[in-house]
Amino acid sequence: MIRPARQAWIALGVVLTLAGAALSVGSPRITLLNAALRIEYPWARSAGALMAAVGIAILAAFLRRLSLRRLGFVLALGPVLIAGHLLLWKLEIADSGFSFRGLFGTTTMAWPEVASINVIPGSGILVESRAGAKVQIDTTDFASDQRAALERTLARRVKEGNGPAPRIVVPN
Repeated sequence: MIRPARQAWIALGVVLTLAGAALSVGSPRITLLNAALRIEYPWARSAGALMAAVGIAILAAFLRRLSLRRLGFVLALGPVLIAGHLLLWKLEIADSGFSFRGLFGTTTMAWPEVASINVIPGSGILVESRAGAKVQIDTTDFASDQRAALERTLARRVKEGNGPAPRIVVPN
């Protein structure tokens, strides 16, 4: 038989996990500035992922077997990494070029440096520079109008940039 205090902690862990998971999904926020476009995720999505991590950690704390408890704490690291990714993810498109910030750093590329833009249906956009640098922009959470706005803005900026015309690949 499970004691009431233990039941309450387990229920709290389940509620935090489910509520956090629900809060951590959704589209990013697009901000149109004078001649620029900024795309980032709202901070509430990161908070939701952290809430899910806390819920998983609470559930793991109340597992009876030590090996399962350790596995639960390791699994709680996943939402923590997702929270960091959502908090740091930012794409800025300006007159001079674009800047992409993610969990592993920031990449800035001027428009004349862009060699190709490959649209990958349903998953993202791959931008390659003439020097070989690649930037993968994940658009799986984007609404269709957000993705279209991003693709149009990238194409327009690349065409306006000074330098050789890049290769733009949009599969059917």
